[in-house]
Amino acid sequence: MIFEIYFLGYRELAPYVPKNVRFTLETNNRNTLNICDEYGFKYNRDSKQTNSRGEDRWTCVKRKKGCKIVVKTNGDFIVAQRNEHTCL
Repeated sequence: MIFEIYFLGYRELAPYVPKNVRFTLETNNRNTLNICDEYGFKYNRDSKQTNSRGEDRWTCVKRKKGCKIVVKTNGDFIVAQRNEHTCL
């Protein structure tokens, strides 16, 4: 029971915020796909797997510099976002 309460509290710190924004596909100098949102932020694909709802997970290209944002896409839309950009 204590574990469940702690886990629910952790999820509340950084929930996914619903969005419905189009993105564009780009390639970088290594010929891998990136996506770019409406503000010009770029994201790398986090994993090659999709979840049961068909959503892919992407992270900011500046994640190694400390940016913790994660977005989920479905089709041509960013459908959810977790955290905010800290790479400004």
